Amino acid sequence: YSTDSRWLLPHFEKMLYDQALLAEAFLETSLVSGDRSFSDTARDIFTYVLRDMTSEQGAFFTAEDADSEGREGKFYVWTRAELQEALGEKEAAFWAPVFNIATEGNYVEETGGQRTGANIFHLKQRLSDMAGDLGMTPEDLAARWDTARRRLFLHREKRIHPLKDDKILTDWNGLMISALSNAARILHRTDYADAARKAADFIMGRLSDGRGRLLHKFRNGRSAIEGFADDYAFFIRGLIDLYGATFLPDYLEAAVTLQNSFQKQFWDGTNGGYFLTQEGSTELPVRPKSFYDGAIPSANSIAMGNLLRLSRLTGDVAFHRAAAELAEVFTAVARVHPQAFTRFLTELDTALHASKEIVVVEKDRQARESEMIRLLDSRFSPDTVVLYKTPETAAALGRIAPFSANCEQIEDKPTAYVCVNFRCKQPTTDPLQMIAHIDDVKGGPINP
Repeated sequence: YSTDSRWLLPHFEKMLYDQALLAEAFLETSLVSGDRSFSDTARDIFTYVLRDMTSEQGAFFTAEDADSEGREGKFYVWTRAELQEALGEKEAAFWAPVFNIATEGNYVEETGGQRTGANIFHLKQRLSDMAGDLGMTPEDLAARWDTARRRLFLHREKRIHPLKDDKILTDWNGLMISALSNAARILHRTDYADAARKAADFIMGRLSDGRGRLLHKFRNGRSAIEGFADDYAFFIRGLIDLYGATFLPDYLEAAVTLQNSFQKQFWDGTNGGYFLTQEGSTELPVRPKSFYDGAIPSANSIAMGNLLRLSRLTGDVAFHRAAAELAEVFTAVARVHPQAFTRFLTELDTALHASKEIVVVEKDRQARESEMIRLLDSRFSPDTVVLYKTPETAAALGRIAPFSANCEQIEDKPTAYVCVNFRCKQPTTDPLQMIAHIDDVKGGPINP
């Protein structure tokens, strides 16, 4: 994010949660708008995270510092001379006006207020919009920039890197697992799903006791600190999204187990909502609650979304009742200060619409090769949940989502069951008819 009114000076520190939340925003915007530039940005974010912020075990580091060699932003800014050194005089002369690189610099250090010749690369309009003025097609300009950017990257790699915070935090890893899982589904990238699985498996192996209790951090081979509400809410969300990317029931089952444990350990039985710390914690004199959505959404807001999705994926109305209680607890204060409850209001909007539960049944195909699944992945539909049933997953889904037990293929063809508030329409083997069933939805939320 920017630290000045011109949207020029970035906050040079790179936080894992920023990468995750921004990547998801770009992915969703790409789905809604059809503009590929947004999904390209998400891909670039994941390239950075998987290259520079991933541990040997597959989990994700916490942050990269803003400073290197004692100066904030030094790793990221460029002088005109450095640009020429990296690209050569001709290419540097071409790109300098495009990215507003000046000999005197455009970066003013906050401490002294002086220009030092350092520049922050920035555009005042899209590259594609500049192509005509530069005598090129948008495609040729993009290809030329891709070549230049690779050369700049290799040149920058010779610099001293900022310090890296190599802690592994359960909550922030949950956010990145969600982002990668959704990217795997939307962009059809199995490598993103693999990365999300490695991180989730690490958390479940090193930061969980296997019985529904989480720890908060891992570093230098040691796990420590009892998990907070954020750890549970964000990691449960990651597991739900990971199920959507892989359709492996173990992840959905783990999400259900953790949610039940979270409910037992953190729920305020008197006033509603989730405490920050678990029952029996003595670290603080009182048990606070996280209400507001700031740079990171509150655990209660994320938990509300988790409860809604789990209720729709499993058919367990207890999850829906808990979500309804959360809505009742927070709606009054959100009405007074809505800008502080942006994530909560997003989940409330989902709660106020009819739920759409879809079961796709197939025998001989991988999920991401399914025409029905690919159609569902191409749509922005936050009020829809999808179960994918195969002979290998039927038994597990029968335990987790009993309503799916009677869903079978028709005429030995891939079959979709579209249900609204668990009232199912006639099953169909036609992918387009499936979409028509989804779009022909009337009614409000299920009555808990």
